[in-house]
Amino acid sequence: VFDNLVSKGVDKNNIVIIRNPIDEDYFYSQSLINQVPKNALIISNKIDKKRTGIIQLACEKLNINLNIIGGSYGNFKTEKVREHINNADIVFTLGRGVLESIFCERVVIIFDYQGGDGIVTEDNFEELMSCNFSGRKYRIEYDVESLINEIKKFKQVDVKKVKEKALKYFSSKVVVDKLLDVYNQCICTPIKNDKINFYLIDNFVKSIKEVDYYSSKRLLTNISVNKNKSLNKIKIGFLATDYTSACPTIRVVSVLNALNNLGLIDFIPLFNLQDRKENVKSITDLLNINFLRNLDIVIVQREFCTLLSIDELRNLLHSTNVKIVYEIDDNLVNLYPSHPLFELYRDKKDLFIEYLSKSDLVTVTTPSLKNSFKHFSDKIAILPNYIDEEIWKMEIEKNNNKKIRILFSGSKTHRKDLEEIEDAIIDIYKEFNQNIELIFWGDVTAKIEKHCSITKIDKHFQSYSEYADFLCSLNIDIGLIPLKYNQFNLSKSNIKWLDYSMAEIASILTDIEPYNTTVINQVNGLLVKNNPKSWYEAIRELIINTDKRKTIAKNAHEYVKNNFTIQKNVMKWYDVYTSLIRESSQSNKIIVSIITPTYNNVEYSKQFYESILESNLKNYEFIIVDNASADSTNEFLNKIANENKNVRLILNKNNAGFPIAINQGITKAKGKYI
Repeated sequence: VFDNLVSKGVDKNNIVIIRNPIDEDYFYSQSLINQVPKNALIISNKIDKKRTGIIQLACEKLNINLNIIGGSYGNFKTEKVREHINNADIVFTLGRGVLESIFCERVVIIFDYQGGDGIVTEDNFEELMSCNFSGRKYRIEYDVESLINEIKKFKQVDVKKVKEKALKYFSSKVVVDKLLDVYNQCICTPIKNDKINFYLIDNFVKSIKEVDYYSSKRLLTNISVNKNKSLNKIKIGFLATDYTSACPTIRVVSVLNALNNLGLIDFIPLFNLQDRKENVKSITDLLNINFLRNLDIVIVQREFCTLLSIDELRNLLHSTNVKIVYEIDDNLVNLYPSHPLFELYRDKKDLFIEYLSKSDLVTVTTPSLKNSFKHFSDKIAILPNYIDEEIWKMEIEKNNNKKIRILFSGSKTHRKDLEEIEDAIIDIYKEFNQNIELIFWGDVTAKIEKHCSITKIDKHFQSYSEYADFLCSLNIDIGLIPLKYNQFNLSKSNIKWLDYSMAEIASILTDIEPYNTTVINQVNGLLVKNNPKSWYEAIRELIINTDKRKTIAKNAHEYVKNNFTIQKNVMKWYDVYTSLIRESSQSNKIIVSIITPTYNNVEYSKQFYESILESNLKNYEFIIVDNASADSTNEFLNKIANENKNVRLILNKNNAGFPIAINQGITKAKGKYI
C-alpha cells in the first residue's frame, strides 16, 4: 500500500504505516500447545471446499482433530474466537486470524482461498507480513502430501519466538503509541488543503474511539497514570474466611489490589473472619449491609459458602443488582472417599453446588475444572493462577549447597501423591545419601521416615507473603511435585510449580494436565510418568547434572516472570468483570416503574415496601413521591433508598396533592411499563 501511494505521487514523508493492533490483554495463551499437534482449527470466511478438503484429509492422516469456524460452516460468536483458537494446537487461516492465533501462541499455517504461504516462523515473519499474511506471497497450492510435510514442521518451542516478533509490530501498545503521535501531529499541523471530505469524519471519529479504548489500557499500565482520570469504577467486595493465606491472596486479593492501584475498580474488603473468630455470633453481624448493597460485584470464595448460603446472601442484597461471583479453585464437590477432606465437606456438598448453580458467574483456574462444573452452570470463566510481583519481589541468590537440597512440600491432603514416588525417593537416598538432603515441609510417609534420614519442617504461615519469603530462604535445588492420577487432581492448577519457579527451584512434576499444559519438558521442568523408575531417573539426572539443574531453574524463573505475573495479566480479570456488568446492564434495563405517593403514614409505607420485596421483582424501579410528611416517613424512605439501588425518592417540600405527585413520578420514570 505504501509503495502504491508513492507511485501515485503521494509524498512518502506524509505516509505512516499503522498496522492492525492486536490486544494482547485479550488474545493470549490459556494453555500450552501439545508437543505434537492433536487439534487443528480453520478460521476463514472465504475458503473453498477443495482447500478445506485438503486440510481435512491431511489432518485425518496425522490423527489431528479439525474444527472449522466462519463462512459457510455456520455462524459463530466473535467473542468465542479466542476460545476456539486456544483449543487448537495449529491454525489454518490468513490475515488478522494469523496474528490473533500467534498472540495466543498457536502454530499458524497460512492456507486459504488465495493459496498458501506455509507455516509462519521467526525467520519468515517479516517477509509474510509484507503481504499481510494473505497467502499472496508464494501462493502455494498444497496437495494433501505437501500439506502434511508442512504440518510436520510444527514445533512447540517456536511459538514464543514468533509471538515476540508479532508483539514488536502489532501489539496494541506499540500501535496506539504510534497513532497518538500521528494524531498529535495532525492537531498541531495547520491544514494546507481545504478540500476536506466531510463524509470521512464519522470513520475518523470511530477510529479515535478505538484509539481511546486501547490508549486507556496503555496509560493505565504506565507508572505515570493520572489517578484523577474520570473512570467508571466498578465496586467489588470480597467474602472469604481470610484474606492473607495463599488461596485468597493468589486468586482474589492480589488481583483486586492491582486493579484498584490502576484506578479501574474500588476494592472493598467486607470483613476478615480470621481476625474476629472470638467475637463472631453470626456472619450477618459482621457484614456492613449498606456496603454490601452498594457494590457492583461481590466475590464469594470457596468455603465461605458454608457460612452463608447463597439464598441468605441474596436476601441480604434484597433486589439490588449486585452480581455474585463464586470463586473456586478445587473440585470440592468430587472428592474421592480417601481424601483427607472428604468427611469435612461431604455434608456441605450441597452448599457448594448451590453457589455453583445460582451465582451470576463462576470463576475457576483451569479448563478441566470448568468442565467438571459445566453441568452446574454455563456461566464459568477460566482465570488461571498468576504470581504477584509485589509478593515475589525478592532477589534470588542461589548459594552452592554442600549437599543438594531436595524438597517435597504438602499437607496430609497430598499423602497419596507422595506415596506415588516414595520408592524412588528411597532408592535415590540409598545411592546419594552422602550428597543430598531430603527436606519434607508438611507431610511425609512412614516408609520414607523408616528408610531415609530427613529434615522435617512443620512451619505453617497464615500469610502467603511469609510463605514466599521462607521458601526462597531454604535455598532448594530440586523440587518434587507428584500428583496421583484422579479426577480431583486433574482439576488442580500449576500453582506449586509457579511458586517453585519464582524461588528458582528446578522442578520434577507428574506428566499430568495441571503441569503439562504449561511446563515445557526438559526446558523449564521435567515431566515424568508416575512410576518409581521414571521418578528415580529424573531425580538422579538433576543430581548428577549440575548445569542442567541450574539451567532448568533459571529458565523456569524467567518463564514465569515473563508470562505468569498478575501485573501482566490483570486485564483478564477486568475484562471478565466488566463483561458481567455490561451483560447485567443490558439484561437489567428497567421494565417496570412502580410509583407511589406517601404522606404521614410510615407503617403503611413499610408494609407496601415489604410487599414489593417479597414479590421478588426484577428489572424494576420503585419511585416514591413524599408530600412533605411530618412523621418518621422521611427517615424510613432515606434508609431504604441507601439500602436498595432500585428505590428513587422525590421529596416535596409542600403537599402537592395526589395527582401532581403521580405526575412527578411519571416524569421521572424510566420503565417501559408504569
